[in-house]
Amino acid sequence: MAYLPLERIVIFMGHECARRHMGEEYVVAEARFRQEAKVRSTLAIWADVQMIVPKVRELATALMPFAAGVEAAKLSLAKEAAGFLTFLRDEFLSNGGRITEVVDTGLREQTRSGRRGKKVFDTVQHGTLVGGAFLDPVRPAAQLRRALRHLIDADQPLPVWKASDEDTGRLEDILQRGREVIQAVKQVKATRDYIADARLFLHENNLSLFEKWGELSSSPFQRLSFKRKGSWIFLDSASFHGHHKAAFRVSDDLFKPLPEVNARLFAIKGLGNA
Repeated sequence: MAYLPLERIVIFMGHECARRHMGEEYVVAEARFRQEAKVRSTLAIWADVQMIVPKVRELATALMPFAAGVEAAKLSLAKEAAGFLTFLRDEFLSNGGRITEVVDTGLREQTRSGRRGKKVFDTVQHGTLVGGAFLDPVRPAAQLRRALRHLIDADQPLPVWKASDEDTGRLEDILQRGREVIQAVKQVKATRDYIADARLFLHENNLSLFEKWGELSSSPFQRLSFKRKGSWIFLDSASFHGHHKAAFRVSDDLFKPLPEVNARLFAIKGLGNA
């Protein structure tokens, strides 16, 4: 809808017609409309966001030892066995972590003439590797530190804004600060989910399945020893990608119970769209 004050008429037209007839004015107006819509959605949930921020900060602080443990383990493995994580990620993604083996059942197909036909093979599922998030280029501790910096800003109220304001300073302040705080809230939850998955990569059961994979003739490994003994991780691998060795210590916090999260903490209507 467009109001033309000089002609004292109102015109209704579609977006494409408006863009074609109004040109640059339409582009500016559309950008302003999107900004104002974003500001309204931010202001609508800001009070609710401020209410949960103290709990979110507590959660982020409690998660920090776990995040630091995962990050340190990734950096140690990447440093001591350069290229191993990249190679493993490609292999992991190619089959979704599933470890399978094609075996000869000892049976043969029966033909109509009664003669023995082709051998019958079966696919045996040995298990599914977990913790694939560990292989992603994510630094969870750095993410939490950045989120905590932005969450401090939630204590301050947002500027008072009206759509009739000609000065865009308050609008831009709301957009920037609101986006940073809301994204920080989302990031804390996402980082907890990441840690919960990534740390399973170094769980003893998962490392045992890695070694089982290394024993299979269909695996890319000629040799694979991947163990956790106490607080130490030991890797000795030989594959078409080269030889990799590593021995490093992991944090004692890595496999402690993660902080509990009340599902209602992040259940703010409109948070996902803000």
